[in-house]
Amino acid sequence: MKNAGLSNEIVLSLFSIKILAGLIVGCISLKYMPSGDYWGLHKEGLLEWEVLVKDPKNFFTSILYNPYHHYNGFFDSVGSYWNDLKNNILFKILAVLNNFSQGNYYINSLFLNFFCFLGHIALYKIFISMYPTKKWGVIFGCFLLPSTLFFSSAIHKDLIVFTATAFFSYGLFFLNKKSNNKIQIAILILSAITLLFIRNYIILVLVPISIVFYYSNKFPNKTFKIHLIVFGILFSAICFIHFLLPNYSPLIIISNKQFDFLQLPCSNTELNMQILKPTFLDLFKNLPSALNHVFLRPSVFDKGNYFLWISKFELIIYQVAFLFYLCWFFIKSKKDPFFYYCMFFVFFVFLIIGITIPNTGSIVRYRSLFFPYIITHFICTISRQNKQIIL
Repeated sequence: MKNAGLSNEIVLSLFSIKILAGLIVGCISLKYMPSGDYWGLHKEGLLEWEVLVKDPKNFFTSILYNPYHHYNGFFDSVGSYWNDLKNNILFKILAVLNNFSQGNYYINSLFLNFFCFLGHIALYKIFISMYPTKKWGVIFGCFLLPSTLFFSSAIHKDLIVFTATAFFSYGLFFLNKKSNNKIQIAILILSAITLLFIRNYIILVLVPISIVFYYSNKFPNKTFKIHLIVFGILFSAICFIHFLLPNYSPLIIISNKQFDFLQLPCSNTELNMQILKPTFLDLFKNLPSALNHVFLRPSVFDKGNYFLWISKFELIIYQVAFLFYLCWFFIKSKKDPFFYYCMFFVFFVFLIIGITIPNTGSIVRYRSLFFPYIITHFICTISRQNKQIIL
């Protein structure tokens, strides 16, 4: 944090905003969704705290308890030890924090948001090295995007996912730019393991994108060929697995994940979705609706509550920024390998979100964690010399 190039006043101001966001999320969720995920996780953390105090041995060994008597279904969303594990890990973390906070939700939020703030710092250090003259644009893109700030500040898995993804990107970006590569490798491994257990499909997207980024840095004149080779190998591998090892087919995993989401109770923002069959043809048929859901929803015509209207306004601003960038700046702007890393990473993650998640509210939450990777580029690129707006 000291090496980020930000003054103490700016760091304290940004950290205060982060903490305030966490408090606001807690207050809003307590008033409107007291039995929802945020306070539900807190209550589970209190129960685990009791176990920690009364029976420490059971507290640590219970993480291995498996009610299903098998360890199949690593990518399943229900009826899987691995799916339960991501919540159990968070329960254990909250239980440990409760020793210091005495079970206070808002103090736990303070602790977790300090950890998450380091993720924002990691993103800032990446983008400020790419856009050294766009300090305030980078600050806004990495710290202050409304939906990202809101959903990454809650006591939830989203906070961990945002931070682990930022650390992973930081380790990858500086892998060959720092003198001590061991630190970057350690950051990569730890963040990858975290993502694998908390939200595994993200690391599956990151692996091929990271390979492309790594070799694009090694051979900058062959970036296009590297993209073709890696994605060609990836597509071939998916075909191979689908036809020869169907139990591990990515198409079946995605189809099952969508099915599991569709079995949940309908929400007020439910979307009309066709059930995805695990075939390439059906996947391509579902792409238009998936892209519509994740890039264009909520639209101005969608009904929703006050919070959804805020998301609509924010999304419209991002859409206008994207069109403005695409029409006037895309061809002229310099394309760093990390630019392609961000674009492909966000596109594929958004695609999975659009295909599998059947309601707008959840889509808004899931995709918010990845906006900094694209919006920061747009903010820092949409600037001109002389007559321009300098950010």
